[in-house]
Amino acid sequence: ILGPSFTHLQMPYRSFYIGASTPKQNPDYYLNCINELYKTYMMEIAHRSNTFTPLVINTHGWIRGIGFDLLIQILKSIRPMYIYQFAFPEN
Repeated sequence: ILGPSFTHLQMPYRSFYIGASTPKQNPDYYLNCINELYKTYMMEIAHRSNTFTPLVINTHGWIRGIGFDLLIQILKSIRPMYIYQFAFPEN
């Protein structure tokens, strides 16, 4: 949407390192990190200066097994207004 990530680098407002390239190693910690980030957004960013700042969550693409369970837990806790799925047609 904004172009390649290297064209608009910024320091993260808040971040966590989960210790792996996948949440499979520690799914509870992964969900706790997401909930903490959402709490930070709601308390410090969402309504700053009477201006609504939207939140975009780019979830993992893992939609089978525990990945699907994690996605459902994220949706239940964040309760997004809109969900977009980007996919390429299969050849």
